[in-house]
Amino acid sequence: TNVQHATFSPDGTRIISSSSDCTSIIWDANTGAFLMIPKGEVTELSGYVYSKKNKILVTGQIDGYIRFWKTGYGQLLKSSNEHNSWITAIALSEDESKVATVSKSGQISIWETSSGIFLNKWDAHDRWVVDVKFSFDGKKIITGSWDKTAAVWEVATGKLIFRMNKHRGNVDAVDISRDGRYTLTASWDSTIQIWQTNDRKLFKTLRTETPLALTRISLDNRFVVGGGGGTVYCWDFATGKLLYTKQFGTQVIDLEITEDGKRINILYSGNPQFFNDRPGQFTQYDLATGKEVFEIESPGENGDPVSFSADDKNKQYLLATSNGKVTLHSLTEPEKKESE
Repeated sequence: TNVQHATFSPDGTRIISSSSDCTSIIWDANTGAFLMIPKGEVTELSGYVYSKKNKILVTGQIDGYIRFWKTGYGQLLKSSNEHNSWITAIALSEDESKVATVSKSGQISIWETSSGIFLNKWDAHDRWVVDVKFSFDGKKIITGSWDKTAAVWEVATGKLIFRMNKHRGNVDAVDISRDGRYTLTASWDSTIQIWQTNDRKLFKTLRTETPLALTRISLDNRFVVGGGGGTVYCWDFATGKLLYTKQFGTQVIDLEITEDGKRINILYSGNPQFFNDRPGQFTQYDLATGKEVFEIESPGENGDPVSFSADDKNKQYLLATSNGKVTLHSLTEPEKKESE
């Protein structure tokens, strides 16, 4: 079956993978040993988060169900169809106390992580909500939607703080700076907009020639990165100057800035629709200079990368591929462990 997602737990000791056969599996990251399959899932997963503090795995599904699992025993703690619509994205607050889910119907729901108790729900957008992020302090939620808007909400009450409505295309990605001062939105109109969160004003617009589906801001607010199609861009935040671009010729699947804020991880495909036989790859670059640090080629035949997770502290990198493989790599041991 096709693996759709794979990620490290926050402490790097567990690997959680999910596949098109409607199951998720938890593995020991040190030994590769199978630990648990949560029982009872009946439809395809659309996303999940793992809370180390609460030892809870939270899964969202395309049938609208959210499920909370006790990871020690694989027991189902709570199941709810509060959305009654495809859950499109899921986020965990920094303190791990709350989970936010968003849906095709345009709703946001807030849950207590430890118990799975439903806390609040409100209508956020007129069309699909495709991305959601908590602010670092956990007091705000940012959403991006195919209604061409993004919005900032108060978590405790569901009150709209402000809506960003200056894009001319669908908003596919959002981010918020660690200090909460800036909110970023990436759109199919080929722009990233940077908003002053407290003043609720558009601060800066970064323009490209590519519809954008990804954006991140570095922890120190020095750099902004964006991705779409086969291109990744990096700007100097203060000046808005484009520092460099990376052209891959294939689809950029995901990107993230490392926890130390010094490097950028990029996953891109080798999909034959681009008439390119080169397999997909995971590549890390120096964020300031764009210089390549290392790359990992997608393992196995007939498989294209679909997701990655990076444990940069321990220099371990997890790749999930469409041929049902999850591989764990390190800088010193390029193919350390493999699970199927």
